[in-house]
Amino acid sequence: AGAFTFRRMFANTTISFSNLVGPTEKIELCGHPVVFIAPSVYGVPQALIVHYQSYNNTIKIVLSVDEEIFPNYSQLLDDFVESFGLIKDAASRLSESIKKE
Repeated sequence: AGAFTFRRMFANTTISFSNLVGPTEKIELCGHPVVFIAPSVYGVPQALIVHYQSYNNTIKIVLSVDEEIFPNYSQLLDDFVESFGLIKDAASRLSESIKKE
């Protein structure tokens, strides 16, 4: 019943977002430093899946794109880069104005 419900829910969803908070300090796995964490999923029927992962004061974004729905996916990636640059600039200006108060 659970598998049926989740499959049906994901089959009727166009886009999904995932936001995971990672560790705040650097970690190692078997003595090797972890540079970044990039989770993703495979086989779900969404045209666009966006994963956000924060780790060590950085955010990694993983996009899974259906090429039939987004044939120019490189433009989509460029749009994401531009959008997050605008968000970062706005957040830094907000942070400065809060510090002044």
